Amino acid sequence: MDSQHRHQLQQNDLGQIALHAKPWLEQHGTKLIAAIVGVVIVVIAASVWLNSRTEARSEAWTRLSIARSVDEYGKVADEFPDSLAAAWASLRMGELNLESGVAALFTDRELAVTDLEAARKEFDRVLSAKVELPDNVRERALFGQAHCLESLCDGDTGPVIDAYQALLTRFPSSIYKTQVEARIKELQSSGAKEFYAWFHKQTPKPAALPRPQDGSAKPGTSTTPDGNPFAFPPPAAAPETTPTAPTDQKPAETTPTDNPAGEKPATESDPK
Repeated sequence: MDSQHRHQLQQNDLGQIALHAKPWLEQHGTKLIAAIVGVVIVVIAASVWLNSRTEARSEAWTRLSIARSVDEYGKVADEFPDSLAAAWASLRMGELNLESGVAALFTDRELAVTDLEAARKEFDRVLSAKVELPDNVRERALFGQAHCLESLCDGDTGPVIDAYQALLTRFPSSIYKTQVEARIKELQSSGAKEFYAWFHKQTPKPAALPRPQDGSAKPGTSTTPDGNPFAFPPPAAAPETTPTAPTDQKPAETTPTDNPAGEKPATESDPK
């Protein structure tokens, strides 16, 4: 069979297929075209969605890299929810609030509790994230959560010990292992329970700021003539001078001498 004969057979086969398909196309052609158009739309929409997701992730990481404050991290977490960048942002918010809360425990109890509760909320937010978390993120969140519980402890150290133990169970070789084991041993003592029961009742408050003087000067306070201690002092007065009265008298005439150098003339007693 030569090539020309095969070509004729193929054309005949295609013709037979087209002949049998024509009635079906006339009946279902519109539906077929609609289905094809629908598939094309879905493909385009999926492509646009994937591109937008990629751009959003890129922006989230960029914003996270330049964030420095609690507010800046909070914006990343709120604007890019259910993302790994949001989990990192919540972790940093928790750690910053934990740091400020612990520092305020000895100076401002109310502020300390506010910051520590905010930190605990962010650590819980990280651990309940819907994205798959890297081990270091989960490990730091578990440690921060336990540290918050210890800082807020009212004498019942059981929940704190459980939180530290959960960290060691999840990460037996944790970078915090030595520190956590020491804390668990300390928290099991009666002294730690008594201390936290006492410390929880302490309510230190920040010192009151000095009130403004409202223009009234205290003894030894320099004020301006109008009694306002906050005003600039008046400019210094120019030094007073006594003017010399003019005179019409001529200057005294001097007699020329032969001793221009002003030397004292020699007398008889002077040695020669």
